[in-house]
Order: sequence, then C-alpha cells, then structure tokens
Amino acid sequence: MQLTKDQELTVLWSMLHEPGDGVAREIFDSRGPKAIEDFRTQRASRLWPECVGEEYRAHIPELLERIELRLSKINLIERIERGIRWNARIYFEDSDSELFEKLRDLGPHRPYLLWIAGDAGILAEESVRLLERETRQLPDLQMPRDS
Repeated sequence: MQLTKDQELTVLWSMLHEPGDGVAREIFDSRGPKAIEDFRTQRASRLWPECVGEEYRAHIPELLERIELRLSKINLIERIERGIRWNARIYFEDSDSELFEKLRDLGPHRPYLLWIAGDAGILAEESVRLLERETRQLPDLQMPRDS
C-alpha cells in the first residue's frame, strides 16, 4: 500500500482524537494534514481557533491535550502495517468521495478516512437503519429498615 505524505498525516490525525470529534473535523476541514505541523510547531493554539465555529473554540485546549498525550506513543508505520495484515485498505474521503457520500449527513462528525477489510461496495448499497432509544423507569426500591 503506497500512501502519499498527506495520506500518512491524515491517518495519523485520525489516531489523535476520538471518532466523530467535531472540533478535530473542523480543524481538518480547514487545515488538512497541515494540522499536525501546526501542533508540532506549537502554532495550533493560535491558528486553530480561527478554523472552528464559536461553539467549538472552548474545546480546543482539550483536543490539544489529547494530541499531546497520544502523538508520542503512536508508531504510524506499525499501525498501517497492522491494518495491512488484517487485509484492510484505507479509503480517503477526498479520493473516494462516492464511498463517503452516504456519510455526509453526519456533518462535522463524519469520517475522513475508513479502514475497510472486505468489500467496500457494501457501503454504497441502499440501507435503512432505525435506532431506538429505550427508556425504562425503574421501580421504586424499598430498602429494608433496621429493627
């Protein structure tokens, strides 16, 4: 699997935050793989607030802390090789846009890459998913009284 430097940095960026992190997504949409360099050169705290909406600005310090904790522990080449051993292929949003079309409704929580082992075409098939949130009311519990 041959990856460009930007693709490698995109994979790395995906490992530095939680899936669906809207702050990280907005920064990635604005800065792309350069966001890693922003962090490494300590320009992130100055540049990133301009990249995100007002509702996300207060969360940038938390993202910076997560990146700080994770970046030094990630061996990118080892992680990519592990994916290859699992027969997974990396699909990038910018080069496989058709595959990502159905994920656009996730807005700032949509992925910009997917690791897929198996037939990626299954994601293009029509499907419907219903999610139901079940709410249960617990019965009042009576604690025995000491006599």
